[in-house]
Parts: sequence; C-alpha cells; structure tokens
Amino acid sequence: MRTGRAVCVGAALLLLGGAVAAFAFRDHLFPVTPPGPPVLCCPDLLDLGRQEVATVAAGNLTVSNPGGSPLVIDQVRTGCSCTGLERMTEDGPRRVESLTLPPGGSVELTVRVSVPGPVGQQFATVVYFRTNDPNVPEGRFAVVVPVATGGVRADPSAVAFGLVPPGTAAERVVELRDYALEPRTVRSVAVSADDRVTAELLPPPPPDPAADPRAGVTVARVRVRLRTDAPGAVAGKILVVLDGPAREPDVVPVSGRVVGPVEVTPASLVLPLVAGDGKPVARAVCSLSAGWKPFTLEVAECPAGLTATVTEPGPDGGVRRVAIELAAGAVPAGRTETRTVRLRAVVGGETVTLDVPVLCRGL
Repeated sequence: MRTGRAVCVGAALLLLGGAVAAFAFRDHLFPVTPPGPPVLCCPDLLDLGRQEVATVAAGNLTVSNPGGSPLVIDQVRTGCSCTGLERMTEDGPRRVESLTLPPGGSVELTVRVSVPGPVGQQFATVVYFRTNDPNVPEGRFAVVVPVATGGVRADPSAVAFGLVPPGTAAERVVELRDYALEPRTVRSVAVSADDRVTAELLPPPPPDPAADPRAGVTVARVRVRLRTDAPGAVAGKILVVLDGPAREPDVVPVSGRVVGPVEVTPASLVLPLVAGDGKPVARAVCSLSAGWKPFTLEVAECPAGLTATVTEPGPDGGVRRVAIELAAGAVPAGRTETRTVRLRAVVGGETVTLDVPVLCRGL
C-alpha cells in the first residue's frame, strides 16, 4: 500500500512539473504584452452655428479612449464663465469636473454657452482639461458661434460727431443690419438722454443679391442730426424698436461736443497738486483756443487767495494760456473750497465770458 501511494504522489509531481514547464515554454514563445497607454480622442472644434444673443446654446461632442489603459480627465476649466461642460447621468445633466474612460470607452458630453453680444460678431471660447495621455497632457477644444444673431447692429456701431463748431450742420447716416435668421423690420427709432439729437428713420437701400449673408441684411437707415446752437458735450442714445415679440430696444450711442467760440482745457483745476516726490505744487496752467482764430484775453475776476496771469499770444494769436496759483495758507488745513476765476475773451468782435472753477485744498 505504501508503495502504491508513493507511485501516485510521484506521478502527480511529475505532471505538475510538466505543466509548469509547458507554461514557461509558452511564455517564452508568446510573451505577454503590457497594456498600452491611454489615448485621448476629442474634436478640436465644436461649431454651434448662428445663435441668438442672450440665449443658451448647446452642442454635443464625443470623447473616446482607443488606448489600452484607463483615460483620466480632470481639472476641467473654460475660457469664460458663460461656458459649461456637462454629462448626462441617471439623475439628469451634471457638470463635468472629472471622468475616467476605460480602454475602448467613450462618452458624449454637452457644452452649454450663454451667447454674449454684440450682434453680428463671432463668439469663441476654449474648454481646457488635464489628461493622463502621455502625448496630450492638456486637452482642449474650441467652441465657436460664427455669428451672434438677435437685434440689429448699427454700421457704424456708434455715431461720433467729434468736435463741432457752433452753428454748423452736423449729420450722420447709419445703416441698421439685422443678423436674425429671418430678418425683421424696424418699427421706430427714438432718441434718449439728449434733446439736441434727432433721429429720422429712412428706407433701406435695394437688396444686393451678391452680398454676403454673414454681413447681415440692411433693414433700415437712420439719419442722425445734431443741433449746434449751444456749446456743450453730447451724450445721447438712439433706441431702435423692431417688429415682432416684445424685447428691449437696441441702442446706438451718440457722442460729440459742440465747441464754444473759445475753449478752455482743462475746464477746471485742483490746487495744490501733489507732485511725484510728494511736494505740493500750487500752480497750474489752462489753455484757451478759438479754433486758431486770433483773440484777446484778460482776467475779469480773480478771487482772494488766487492769482491769474495771461501769457502773451503766439505768432498766430490762436492759443493763450492762463497760469493760476494758490497762495500759501489761503485755505485752512483740512478744508476744501471752490473759487472761480472769470476770464473775458474777444474773438471776431464777440465777447465771451469763461469761468474756470478751481478746487482749493488746505494741505
């Protein structure tokens, strides 16, 4: 019995040794290849098409991992706060902060963008993220809205009259372009914030069949006029109301300045000034111009504590300067007072009175 048992044990050991040798021989002939690295497969661009301003546009893209190891994506960030990256889960869409894709796996992600203005222009942003793909440590893709549609856009986008001499005609014509998929009509235009500005709605020009549709459709023109009978700054707004659903009017800013017979620059002063070394400077200079016309200038009134001196005119007499100085101790320490220097100019037989406010500080 002992002999038979020993024979069985020997046979088992012989079979086990043979199996181990066979596996070792197989591994020698067919070595096991370790899994390959993860591979990021992601589009470079997500085009959302034409979108309405102030709406939320969404688009989908697929991210996959054809590599041999799990792909890890984290540290997701976007180029602006108006963009978000989401993933659909059993509980609904969830913002993506990180995810892991197994070898051969893929996932569909959704990008949501709050489309900003201005109308007619392109909007683009970028989504960035970190990966463990050794060849792409930082993944990214661009999100583009080729044209933001919605209201209308003025061409030019603002009406700038610049410096306008008094009593002269000032007029501009702007085109109103509509970038909506179905162009609308302009119901009315109005002016806000400045009664010196008027706006008149004009019919659009004949359509141009060769025009690029991405440049919008001209649906109206507006003639803008500026009343120049009195000097002063202009800061108005043209309100454009479209037909269709109720919406806020589109705004075209209007700016400029009707200059007086004589202009003072700067229009007011602060004394004393503090120099770069911290020392107070009690003297400042303002310039006066009459559009390069010769004129005479004198100090009509100068309050106590201030002195005002007019410089001699240059060869053309077109620019004069006034040096204004604050006397030491003229204002008690810690107090501020506004005192006005009055100047009198004569240009082209017309007498003009100019006031220069001076904020005087006690240091």
